[in-house]
Amino acid sequence: MRGGKVTEWAEALRVPPRDLPEALHRLYRESVTLHEELIHFRQKVHEGPMVHIDEAMSLAESALREASEGLSFAQFEASKEVY
Repeated sequence: MRGGKVTEWAEALRVPPRDLPEALHRLYRESVTLHEELIHFRQKVHEGPMVHIDEAMSLAESALREASEGLSFAQFEASKEVY
């Protein structure tokens, strides 16, 4: 992660740059928890008669998984830059 990105992330999350890796890790964990909840919700509606709901939940799962991966990568990069 370039130094400018560390500053941008830190400002966006309102944390000092040295605290950025931990702040990103917390966001990553929240996204994982949300993904697990979304999977549970989708399982409830999966057998329902409205297929478009299941399809929308599937798209949301994929998008959230991608966001989680991005947060994980940002946390890894920030750790390299800060420590």
